[in-house]
Amino acid sequence: MVGLSGPSAQSLRPESVTGEVWECGEKSLGIPLTFGEHGFLARYLMHIRETVMIWSLRWKSALLWVLVVLSLCPLVPRIALGDNLKTTLLNRRTAAIESIQAKDAKRHIDALASDPFEGREAGSRGGRAAAIYLTQEYARLKLQGIANGKSYVQEFGNNMQNIVGLLPGRDETLKNEYVIVSAHFDHVGYGDAQTSLGPIGSIHNGADDNASGVSSVLEIAAAFTELQVSPRRSVIFALWDGEEKNLLGSRHWIGAPTVPLKQVKFALNIDMVGRLQKNEHVEIGGVRTAPGLREIVSRHNQVSGLKADFPWEIPDNSDHYPFF
Repeated sequence: MVGLSGPSAQSLRPESVTGEVWECGEKSLGIPLTFGEHGFLARYLMHIRETVMIWSLRWKSALLWVLVVLSLCPLVPRIALGDNLKTTLLNRRTAAIESIQAKDAKRHIDALASDPFEGREAGSRGGRAAAIYLTQEYARLKLQGIANGKSYVQEFGNNMQNIVGLLPGRDETLKNEYVIVSAHFDHVGYGDAQTSLGPIGSIHNGADDNASGVSSVLEIAAAFTELQVSPRRSVIFALWDGEEKNLLGSRHWIGAPTVPLKQVKFALNIDMVGRLQKNEHVEIGGVRTAPGLREIVSRHNQVSGLKADFPWEIPDNSDHYPFF
């Protein structure tokens, strides 16, 4: 499981997001891994030239993760593409990456962090409204529902909802293996003494925590649709509820998975990718069990030039943790 996350709940409106933080982890489902603080690869792919720098930084980072996920999911059988395999894959991958635009990512964050969603507290009116918005986006992307039959919604707890969609794999054998790309969509609503960084009783919009991660998932899913040919493995796009209440959504999915857990080969969790610290420092842990992933991350960091460390610890502060 790869997870990208940051500090505790933030009371940030879209215009106040100024940096980025990452982390990762996994539950012996394939590749245990942890990405740590201070925004990895936030300057990747300089072809995005938005004047609003906070969005440019964030979505250059998301583009890196498109590349990582594409690298982990073999795209098409060699027999299907013949001698033009490398050229075809390169063209499709380039098109997929270039389909991610800062304006599209900003649209999702502006919506989710707006006052009508009331801070998206899990189980609240605003949280349920956010879930409706997300199911509409999944339908637009033509993902398959895999919760409770063909629904996108996995209900649990007190009116909480995980949103789960599937991009089916192409390979007859490997399509029964799964890569998960996830983020939590809840925030802290109107705040309380434990969660508030602003006045208690005011809307805590949660632009960074975690509308930024949700927008990453949606844009990565959209990029996959640009490939035209499905990956060989199936990709699950999961948006967890209840993360701010002790990771309830991801814990529930692990306890009641919508696909067999043993078939999950890799998972990427994205949490708070809206802020980059001044020292451009990133920690990457758990890669002792995933040498291939370390190589992928290190290769792309040659473009970004960030300081990368590889600690031993796996933090328990985001939805990567239940997968361990």
